[in-house]
Amino acid sequence: MQVSRPSFTTYIAIALTLMTLTGCDRYRVTVNEQAVYEPAPLFADFSIDDHALFICVQQTIEDERITDAEQLKALNCSHAGISSLKGLARFTQLESLNVGNNSISDVRVLQDNARLKQLDLRNNRLQSVEVLLAMPNLEIVRLGGNTALNCANATALAKLVSKTELPTHCKAGS
Repeated sequence: MQVSRPSFTTYIAIALTLMTLTGCDRYRVTVNEQAVYEPAPLFADFSIDDHALFICVQQTIEDERITDAEQLKALNCSHAGISSLKGLARFTQLESLNVGNNSISDVRVLQDNARLKQLDLRNNRLQSVEVLLAMPNLEIVRLGGNTALNCANATALAKLVSKTELPTHCKAGS
């Protein structure tokens, strides 16, 4: 009885499978200086003016190994020193955004993020959330701590979104 030896290609396939299973899929693999595996490059085709927001998005891309803008579904940038959300429109599949405890005063740029379901805007500097009234997928909105917020917009939003946390001054007037 003759036993056949596995081919070189079989060894490479086994090695790649083991590397993927052990978390080595982030590394370039070469055999005799020839690349046999190249991980997809991380997504970098975005522009965000606010440095704190840029750092948060970049870190999330690295942590989650995001290779395409559409893969970013959730972003948590609370307590980050953010003052502007300009640039988030690039991430059209964003469903959850936590930017609570920052210095954000304008959320109009979120109108292009129509897939948003959860939005945490607590403790910012918001005056109006009128743009959120046209976002049909919102399920949870947290607005507490925005002391200058226009209560007419906020209470109108609360009628559309069943789980809405209003600032204290808006609760008293409703």
